[in-house]
Amino acid sequence: MPPHPYFDLELLDNITLNHYLLAPIETRHIIHEWPLSCVERLTCRDGSQHIYKSQRPPSVESELYSMVTAPHLLPATIIQPHHLLLPFITSTPIHDAAYAVRQIRTAIAAMPVQTPVYRTLDTIDAWETLIDRIVRTLRQLVQATTFVHLTLADIAHIEASAHHPDVLALWQGEIGVVHGDITLANLLNTPHQTYVIDWQRPMYAPTVIDTWMLERALQLPISTPLATQMLCTILEMCWLTEAATQWFPRGMAHYDAQIAQRAQQC
Repeated sequence: MPPHPYFDLELLDNITLNHYLLAPIETRHIIHEWPLSCVERLTCRDGSQHIYKSQRPPSVESELYSMVTAPHLLPATIIQPHHLLLPFITSTPIHDAAYAVRQIRTAIAAMPVQTPVYRTLDTIDAWETLIDRIVRTLRQLVQATTFVHLTLADIAHIEASAHHPDVLALWQGEIGVVHGDITLANLLNTPHQTYVIDWQRPMYAPTVIDTWMLERALQLPISTPLATQMLCTILEMCWLTEAATQWFPRGMAHYDAQIAQRAQQC
């Protein structure tokens, strides 16, 4: 497997990929890449197109596709751990956004509890354990002047927001599988089905997270409690902290600025 030109990723060559396709690959076009994944569109000699994804931990996407089949999931071919092929689909506009939200939420809610997840936040204790760890890490980064945009006052605000009674009350609602990163780009619509893609970091957590993200993505009135946005912002900062310290330390300055910006939003 040849390495990625500048990220710590391995890419399968055409000879290997051709074993899983009906026609040889003619072109490979990069759609998206960053230190943890590379996504390519493959165009084959017969005109068919496919998506090839090479990933590295902490992604659980290959494991999820190998264990779960559902109407909102694309059919996937798992070549090797962290290497998968998906059909390329041209998305059409979603005309009935409210129906799409109901369809997607129902489908995700039906995913089994054994679905592989990146993070388990099924209880307030689990949430508070995560927040304690992230707050401790952020303080260390600020005190060491590794982070220069984020301040200790910002961290105190993040911690207080995470323990706000309205945020903790979200755990009184439904707990289940949550995609956790639903954007319009992660919704592929066809005349018969709306698919949700990019399952690298699903969670087991309050399901209002996905409802809020779906309604925001599809520009619908927000039906979830106001604290849901605060919860989602804090979760994003948790991921950015982990990305900075565990997965891509070279991006430390970038993550510092992003976390500082989001600290003002919660």
